[in-house]
Amino acid sequence: KRMTAADVKEFCKQQNLTYKQLAEKIGMTEGSLKVAITTDKFSSQTIQSINLLKENQKLQTELADFKILSEIIKKISNN
Repeated sequence: KRMTAADVKEFCKQQNLTYKQLAEKIGMTEGSLKVAITTDKFSSQTIQSINLLKENQKLQTELADFKILSEIIKKISNN
């Protein structure tokens, strides 16, 4: 699926990221990211970087959930 400016804006909103913060995370300048958003044209590298960032954040959330579950299981098994 083609990434659109709306997709990037929504991702930033969901993650509470400024364009500057997103640009830093994916190795771009804020200006370059703003141009991509304004023109609605993203390089394959930018798309891949954003997708990897999304995947990384999803995995971090899942890991945190598993850690919580692990602690609950430890507490239950100690009783």
